[in-house]
Amino acid sequence: DTNSDLENLKKLLQAYSKLNNIPLDIDIYNNSRVLINNVSYFREKEYSIYFLDIIMDKNGIDVAKELREVTPDVPIIFTTSSKEFAINAFKVQAFDYILKPLKKEELFSCLDKLITSMQVAVKASFNIKLNNLSIVTININEITYIEQKDRRLMFHMNDGTSHLTTS
Repeated sequence: DTNSDLENLKKLLQAYSKLNNIPLDIDIYNNSRVLINNVSYFREKEYSIYFLDIIMDKNGIDVAKELREVTPDVPIIFTTSSKEFAINAFKVQAFDYILKPLKKEELFSCLDKLITSMQVAVKASFNIKLNNLSIVTININEITYIEQKDRRLMFHMNDGTSHLTTS
């Protein structure tokens, strides 16, 4: 809700990035409508994490609800001075709710947990040997359904493709 809070968050994120050798590309929005438009209507940007305040030009919970409609799986971390909205934040599946003033240790701990959970999600895949003897990696989140055909499995994917395993 203030430029000094934004600069402090940006500085802490850059320090985390440097400490952990994780490249970051940080965009700052002072207007929630511009963020929503860039993410949902214009599809100009894709983000891995959203940091939102509760007190903005629009209520942060309402912004999170709009973001959830377009990017349901992107983690949202609220950084705010408003204690009273914490329960509502988790109704929009917030990853965390950190009170200001931001403390380096608290933010870094939150980011460590978030990165660990993202790595676990990435590992939710496996390799299968196909009928043509090639090997393909299947992400479990991309499977629509699995069909058994004789002693083989047919993996039907969200994008409309399918993969038949060897017997």
